[in-house]
Amino acid sequence: MGKGGGMAHPTTLKEWQALTDEPALNAAEKKLIDACRAGETCLLGDDERPEGPDPDRTIRADLLRWLILGGGKDCRVHERGVDLEGAYVVGHLDLNFAEAKGSTTLVNCTFAEEILARAAHFKL
Repeated sequence: MGKGGGMAHPTTLKEWQALTDEPALNAAEKKLIDACRAGETCLLGDDERPEGPDPDRTIRADLLRWLILGGGKDCRVHERGVDLEGAYVVGHLDLNFAEAKGSTTLVNCTFAEEILARAAHFKL
């Protein structure tokens, strides 16, 4: 992916799981996927907002976006949506003109880069 002309962004859970080396899913991302599929809250770390990167709390913005938009045909997000607490999100979270599937709750999360959400639609 990226190197050698691979796809820009994975579109299925199988493609996310097939990533190798540094881009492979980490434990926090796997926990988030499981929680989104089950309609549960994904709590990472304690009840505090992370101050910096932490391998147990880091979520890539591209994966978070994919889940907020409903996931893929092999990984449907529960109708409850994404409920994430205590994450350190790396990368630009680009939700411009996006429509979230279900609710999006991001509590005590730190974003390493800006969030773009112009004309985005979120459900309560």
